Amino acid sequence: TNQVQKEIVYYLSEDSRCESSASDNSVIRLHPRKLYVVGDPKQSIYCFRGADVTVFLEMQTELEREGIDGKNFSLCENFRSHKGLIAFFNLFFNSIMRDGKEHYEINFKDDDYQEYQREIGDTGPCVELITMGDEEGSELQRKREAVAVTKRILEVVQPESSSAVYERDERGGERCKKHPEFSDIAILFRRFTHIKLYERELRRREIPYYVVKGRGFFACQEIKDILNFLKYLDGESDTLALVGVLRSPLVGIPDETLYWLLRGIDKDDRPITARMLAEQLSKVSSELSQEDRDAVTFFLDMLCQLKHKKDRLTPAELIERIMEYTHYEAVMLTTFQGEQKVAIVRKLIELARRFSRKETGLLKDFTAYLKSLVEGDLLEPEAQTTLENANVVRLMTIHQAKGLEFPIVFLPDLG
Repeated sequence: TNQVQKEIVYYLSEDSRCESSASDNSVIRLHPRKLYVVGDPKQSIYCFRGADVTVFLEMQTELEREGIDGKNFSLCENFRSHKGLIAFFNLFFNSIMRDGKEHYEINFKDDDYQEYQREIGDTGPCVELITMGDEEGSELQRKREAVAVTKRILEVVQPESSSAVYERDERGGERCKKHPEFSDIAILFRRFTHIKLYERELRRREIPYYVVKGRGFFACQEIKDILNFLKYLDGESDTLALVGVLRSPLVGIPDETLYWLLRGIDKDDRPITARMLAEQLSKVSSELSQEDRDAVTFFLDMLCQLKHKKDRLTPAELIERIMEYTHYEAVMLTTFQGEQKVAIVRKLIELARRFSRKETGLLKDFTAYLKSLVEGDLLEPEAQTTLENANVVRLMTIHQAKGLEFPIVFLPDLG
C-alpha cells in the first residue's frame, strides 16, 4: 500500500538482486525475480494507513519490465454478483473512471470489465437510486435519507416485495426466497459519525438491527447500569452511580420521583447512603405513586441483602444475584432488541468470572477494572448472539464489510 512496504517485500523476494548508485545518497533499486502480487487499485481504501495507489501501478510496470516472465493477469470472473449487478458495475465505473490525466488516477480498461459467473435470471431492477430534494442543511438531509432508507427496508421485507434474494438449496444450487428478510440487508457507511440518526429511525419503525463493532461492548448502557450498581454497592459513596441505578431498568423510577427523593437532602450531606434514601422516602411518600414507592423500597431491600454477601460472593455471582432479584432478563426481553441486551450482561458475567480466576475476587478490584474499561472506550465487540443467525439488519462501515456478502445493501450518501 505504500513505498516502504514495497521495498520490504522486494527485499524478502526470492533471488532478488540489488543495484545502487555510486553517490553518497544512493538509491536502491530492487528487482525481484520471483514475486506474485494481488490487488485492485480501484479498492484502494487504506488512505488512513498512508496508502498510495501509484505504488501498486508502479509495481505492475516494473514487474512486466524487469521480470524474466513478468506478466499482468486480470481476474475478471466474478462469482459473487449476478448478471444485473455486474452490468451496472461495468457501466458505472467505466463512466466515472475514464480519461484520467493524473498519475494517481485509475483508468477503466478492457481488463477491468467483470464477467458474471452465476447463472441467475434477473427478476427486476438490481440497483435502485433513492433521490431526495435539496433541503437546506446537511442534518435535515441526513434525516430524510435515514427515513427513506428505513422506509424502503420495510417495503423490501413485505411478502409482496418484488426484490429477489437467493439462497443455497440442499443440492448446492441457488433458489429464490419467498421474500427478503431483515437478515438479508446491510447498511454500509463511510464512517459511524452519524449512525445514531439511522438507529433512531430503525427503532422508530421497529426494525431490528445490529451495529457491527459500533460503540463497543463497554460503551453499552447495560454495562454502565451494572457498573453503577456495583460502584454504589461497594461503598454507598457515589451519588451519580446511585442516580444511574435508580433511573435504569434495574429500578426504573421516573425523573419526577427522583426529584422528590433528592430535593430534601442537603448537598453537604452527600454522598447519599441507603439509610438517608430510606429516610427521604418516608418523608416524601405522599408525593409518590404506590408503584414508585414499591420500586425504591425493593431496591433498598435488595441492596441490604447484597451488602451482607458482597465480600463472600464473586463479582460474577453478585451480578447474577442482581439479575435474579430484578428479573432483569424477563424485563429486557420485552424491550427493543431485548435478546441482545441480555446477551451483553451474560458476556459481562463471563468477563467477571475470568477476572476472578486471573486476579482477585474482590468487588472493589473488579469495579475499578470495569470502570477503566468503560472509560477507555475500548472497541470490544458487543455480544455476538445476533450476528450469525438472528433476523436483523446489519450496520457497518464499508471497510468492515470488505470481503463479506449481503443480498441487499444500502449505501447512504450522507451517512
